[in-house]
Amino acid sequence: KPFRLEMLSAAVHRALENCRLRRENMELREQVAVSELNRAVGTISGVDQILQTVIETVIRECSAEAASVLLRHTETGRLEMRAFHGDAEMLENPQHGRFLRGESVTASTVLSMAQPMVLEDSQITLSPADHDGGMRICQPLVVKGRTIGLLNIVRRANAGSVGDGALRTIGMILAPISGCVFMTANSSA
Repeated sequence: KPFRLEMLSAAVHRALENCRLRRENMELREQVAVSELNRAVGTISGVDQILQTVIETVIRECSAEAASVLLRHTETGRLEMRAFHGDAEMLENPQHGRFLRGESVTASTVLSMAQPMVLEDSQITLSPADHDGGMRICQPLVVKGRTIGLLNIVRRANAGSVGDGALRTIGMILAPISGCVFMTANSSA
């Protein structure tokens, strides 16, 4: 049955309005998460407490099952895990542990490129039997053009795909606190 031009135009208008409302909803949720994090960080004095608050926010906002923050040691440049949230067994699991501890090729690539990487489970594991359908996100912590550390995230298998919106949310969460972490870590070293 042929469509009339008015019906087609109305359907396209509704679809565009739905897209706009979805995008606006996502942006508002991001702003709320960042605002809550900034308010919480403002009342915290130690870098480890700040990092733990960041990780808890990331776990909640990104549907993650584990996350770690690694900072470069000021003298050696080596990554040191400063915060972790998730099941401790994940650190012992070869599939997740190397990634969360920053011992993977992904970590060195992200450190050198200062760009986030998103990897599907099938891109990481060797055996198809080990695939759990999850995803890994490695996000650099950058201050004044210098990568000071990494945020590594293991997402749940049913969390859906990682799009630009999720990466933007992570970046928005990290941006206001990266400088604070840098200053606090260097002043306590």
